[in-house]
Formats: sequence, C-alpha cells, structure tokens
Amino acid sequence: MQKSIISLFAFASVAMAATYSINVGGNGLTFVRNNLHAQVGDVVEFIFNGKHSVAQSTYDNPCVPSDHSPIFSGVITGPSADT
Repeated sequence: MQKSIISLFAFASVAMAATYSINVGGNGLTFVRNNLHAQVGDVVEFIFNGKHSVAQSTYDNPCVPSDHSPIFSGVITGPSADT
C-alpha cells in the first residue's frame, strides 16, 4: 500500500511539471522568452537557430561565460535562422 501511495505522489509531481521552450538567436542575438520562473522539476528547452550559445555572464561582458558560472552550452549550430 505504501508503494502505491509513493508512486502516486511521484507520478503527480511529474505530471505537474511544465516544459518551457526558449528560442535562441531566431531574431538576432535574443532569447524569445527572456524571462522565466521555472520550478524544480520543470524542463527548460533551448531551441537554437543558427550558431549560438547560452551562457551565464555579467552585464559588462554579455557573451563571455562568468568565471563562477555553472551555465555554458558551448557553441551549438542549429538550423539557419533564415529558413
């Protein structure tokens, strides 16, 4: 019985998770959805258009990954933003 209850709660938490898509570089050097409040368990999906990267950086150096940043995708080449 306990396993059933635990399984039910695990399934409910997965079912309530949201998926957010962010378009990278589709219209220049922008993220379309530039503000997001994801919760633990949510999925954030980056869709790359052309050659771009995602990095946590400072305002003064927007394309340079921060020294203490856990976020840097590296350069990813997606489909051309022109097509």
